[in-house]
Amino acid sequence: MMNYKDLITRFTNWAKVQETIQAAIVIGSRARTEVPADEWSDLDIILLTDTPEQFIDSEDWLENIHSYSISFLEKTAVGDGIERRVMFNPHLDVDFVILTPEYFSGMLQIKEVQQVFQKGYKVLFDKTDVTNGIIVPEDSAPVQLLPTQTQFDNLVQDFWYHVVWVSKKMLRGEIWVAKECLDSNLKNLVRVMAEWHAVSVLGNSPWHNGRFIENWADARLVSCFSKMFAIYDRNSMFLAMKETMSIFRLLAVEVGESLNYPYPHQADQAAERFLHTYQESIGSVK
Repeated sequence: MMNYKDLITRFTNWAKVQETIQAAIVIGSRARTEVPADEWSDLDIILLTDTPEQFIDSEDWLENIHSYSISFLEKTAVGDGIERRVMFNPHLDVDFVILTPEYFSGMLQIKEVQQVFQKGYKVLFDKTDVTNGIIVPEDSAPVQLLPTQTQFDNLVQDFWYHVVWVSKKMLRGEIWVAKECLDSNLKNLVRVMAEWHAVSVLGNSPWHNGRFIENWADARLVSCFSKMFAIYDRNSMFLAMKETMSIFRLLAVEVGESLNYPYPHQADQAAERFLHTYQESIGSVK
């Protein structure tokens, strides 16, 4: 049965002889030593080419590597690049980040990208030495970005604004929309605050997009996870939102104190007043 090691070999042998492909680099779990790949890890390959449309607009090239069952396009997590995500048979998921060498060189100036390479990478081949421009910070600690006072204030205000917004949607009976914001937008704001808290208060190094959050986030947040998410029910959603509000407030106040930023209490209090006024109605609107 095909495995990732064999798949990498087949891809490399094929890609090396393609005139339009200049380099290929493995990043992510299959290139790092910290939290290395396990049996469920995917494979991330940066493919550098002057003709990205050849690999974005067509799937024909995939059969040269191995048979597959699923393939689609998605924007990269950082920047405006495109990646083709593929499920090679039987169930080997591979993300091909397809970039021009020029765009790749520009991305190497972004600190978040440097952090990706700091965690580990493996050059499969490089015909033009473009990978010589990969920047890995000399400091062994991962690059972590803390907010400015404006960014901190904006995120906190954003959170409390959407607490009221979710509540109004629940009162109107738009439960789907309310739950989507509660469990997506608001939780994403909690995640960002948790990252800032991990760096500024705990001295930890958070992973991107909540990866391994159970390991680096504050234990008080992790203990709330089971209460922060609700079933499709107004009362359950109300309780989950109150739990989300409580832990967000705790983290945000501590981040503000650690960075000497004032906490926008007026936004917090305004949202609390609204929920207190309508809390009985939220569970009874038909």
